[in-house]
Amino acid sequence: MIINKIDELKKNLKDLKFHNKKIGTITGGFDIFHHGHKASLKYCLEKVDHLIVLVNSDSSIKLYKGKNRPINSLKSRIARLEEFIPEASLFSFNEIVPNEILKIIEPDIYFLAEEWAKNPVEKLVTDTYGGIIEVHPQVKNISTTKLIKELRQSSGAIFLDRDGTINRDSGYLRSLDDIEISKENIQGVKKCPS
Repeated sequence: MIINKIDELKKNLKDLKFHNKKIGTITGGFDIFHHGHKASLKYCLEKVDHLIVLVNSDSSIKLYKGKNRPINSLKSRIARLEEFIPEASLFSFNEIVPNEILKIIEPDIYFLAEEWAKNPVEKLVTDTYGGIIEVHPQVKNISTTKLIKELRQSSGAIFLDRDGTINRDSGYLRSLDDIEISKENIQGVKKCPS
């Protein structure tokens, strides 16, 4: 469920807390949604009665990842998350660190990746109301930053037309015997990078 307004979030929280639901939160940009995100989200969902996913806005991602990020817009990122975990609440925030939102939510568990869990600034908030910080599992060797780097290192692609370009255009081809490729074209294709 996408929550767009803080008042709506507060109303949902009031209902959850009235029914003594265990609330968890996780934050992230979820820019290129990958297996690591899915594994973390599934883990978090299993640990609480209700999960609130705090999604960095486009402007907050730019602040900590640079002007070329995010790759996908907030609207697109939230839509993909809602499709994957429709039972969770999704709320976007503009800051780099979600402390102001955490003060409102006061989750029982705040889930963090191991790389951020050594001395988290969010602990300043969770300690005030007795919440805990739990490390969620991560899939090794996968991250959005790594995926983007790999995409940008692509060697590209070459698209070739068949009839009249690679082979002589002799009309509709009915068998391999109808294909005639010049020696020059074969040499050219061999020079293409693999």
